[in-house]
Amino acid sequence: MKKIPKQAVSFIVSNPFKGFAPASLLFPMTNFSFSELSSRIHLSQTILPQFYSNSALNHKPQFDRPRSMFEKITKLDNALELFDEMTQRQPLPSVVKFTQLLQTVTRMKHYSCSIDLFKQMVAISVPVDEYTLAIVIKCYCQLFHTSEGFAVVAYGLKRGVLPDVWIFTILLDGLILEDRNL
Repeated sequence: MKKIPKQAVSFIVSNPFKGFAPASLLFPMTNFSFSELSSRIHLSQTILPQFYSNSALNHKPQFDRPRSMFEKITKLDNALELFDEMTQRQPLPSVVKFTQLLQTVTRMKHYSCSIDLFKQMVAISVPVDEYTLAIVIKCYCQLFHTSEGFAVVAYGLKRGVLPDVWIFTILLDGLILEDRNL
């Protein structure tokens, strides 16, 4: 069995290079003994952590802080204040931030409020995506207004947002919740 040239192994282990190495040095076209290679190179000594310093290799989870500012919101009043603040910003925050806020309000089971926030988003021309539509459709289905959920699908189609499997699953769950026949 052929082995990796020792020059390539020593280059990988000892060179703290700042650029890219030739592929022939890092990945020679020869067979090698994996046990010998793994005994010489440890994960912490390879060049990968230099390229992916913020990746999962070096990520240390921080359990003491919330994942986003929306997880701190526990009251509807705080969510509405944040929504008003977001609508007054110039430029407007991305649809992702608005969707996260909608999701937070929906998790608090204030479905009608989530629908009203969505209508305000549409009024100020915030672009919607399939996640936003899925949240609003779920709210309509939880309020036993699945037909309005279908209207939201039509709204999304007019805007070029194609419904995915998740949206159809939510609609089917809404129909089952209302005991309707397909």
